[in-house]
Amino acid sequence: MTFFSLIFDYFYRISPMYIQIILTKRLDQIQTKRHELLEITFNIISKLENLSGHQSAVAELSDIKVKGLNMGNGDPNSSRNDQTNINFQSKTSSGLTNCHKALEAKANHFASWVRTTKLDSLKRFTVTITPDNTAAVRAAAVEKNNSAACAKSGVTGTVATSSDNACIIDSPVTAEEAITLYKGSGDFGLAEKAVTYSGNFKQFAQKTAIDLLEVAASWEKTSMTFDAGKISSCASDDDFRAAVGATWTGLSREAALGEKTKAVTQLISSTYGDYSTFSNRYWDKLTQIKLPTTLLGEKRTQTIKEVKTMDEASKMLLQALLEVTTKNQANPSCHTKTDKAIDKPKLADECKKANNRGTTQG
Repeated sequence: MTFFSLIFDYFYRISPMYIQIILTKRLDQIQTKRHELLEITFNIISKLENLSGHQSAVAELSDIKVKGLNMGNGDPNSSRNDQTNINFQSKTSSGLTNCHKALEAKANHFASWVRTTKLDSLKRFTVTITPDNTAAVRAAAVEKNNSAACAKSGVTGTVATSSDNACIIDSPVTAEEAITLYKGSGDFGLAEKAVTYSGNFKQFAQKTAIDLLEVAASWEKTSMTFDAGKISSCASDDDFRAAVGATWTGLSREAALGEKTKAVTQLISSTYGDYSTFSNRYWDKLTQIKLPTTLLGEKRTQTIKEVKTMDEASKMLLQALLEVTTKNQANPSCHTKTDKAIDKPKLADECKKANNRGTTQG
């Protein structure tokens, strides 16, 4: 059996063309919806990138510390120059690496947590700086101790003096502050879902959470559950059911979708197979088809498994129709011997003679 005879036998006798119609329809629906969601998705991605950049900066800046120091002398003026420097420390290089790995892991799980059911609350962080305090001692502070941990008024550092030396009590100067945003009615605590001050990080985070929730809800409304390997994906489509009912039993759309719906369901099962047999009766047979060497004048070397688009599938059908049409034109139908001979039309004078004979006989 040639490629085209197999195509026509398969596409018109078993009607997989209806499957192609549904695939095209679903593909168009998904592409249209994705196009509609494109702008708001790009917008939320941009906001999330800004938010992620902010959170990464917070992670790196949230534990800057003044290092503890033994000045090596009781009088700073008598200390070596390098022993009077106030130094800072933050995360080690390995600490930053761990932070980046954690961010990457979160990014890889984006699809699993960006769900409306998982956006009940979001925790974000900002950096605070140790405030001034004129009423009491607080680290970081300068003190003088004799062979003891650098301390003053109950505030103790981690560095000890070796003798009666001036010293610095070490302490963080920045700290991480958590902000938990609760979804509530969907506004995450932002009145009227409107930012009133663009310099307020909390408002920016709230508005980003609101937009993320709305985008996630829009994507969830777009069904991506169509499984081309299951006949149920097609059988649930009204157009498919109506086409099957009309083709095999002449049912109207109303009947196929109404009182005869059970019969149509049985017809689909007997024609296309069920959950366990559909793939074998439909998709597996497609792999047996050999493609023509030319497709609408274009040379092809691909296999059927390499046909990835509806455009290529449509070209296959057009090529098949073209070959059949060309074949029919080359072999026009002729009358058989059993066909009734067609009388030649009578000329005007022959009609006159016939009329005269009729008058004479009358």
